[in-house]
Amino acid sequence: MALDYYFTTQDGLSIQDAMNVFDEFERNHNTKWDLRTCVREYIFLYIDKYGSNHLPQLEVTPEQRQQMQHPAIGMV
Repeated sequence: MALDYYFTTQDGLSIQDAMNVFDEFERNHNTKWDLRTCVREYIFLYIDKYGSNHLPQLEVTPEQRQQMQHPAIGMV
């Protein structure tokens, strides 16, 4: 997967394919996750390594959600 525009892996997804994965991820991610505080690439690496997307440490509490001025996506 091409994780950044500044470098591209020799194998795996092209930049366009990676962007398509990110677009799908942003449409279908767990809405409880606070994506402002965790870079998406790290989430993908965690899921790949542990085979799970159960990440309760990323979940925003109801109190935090009430205080948010911006949505929890698109901020990284």
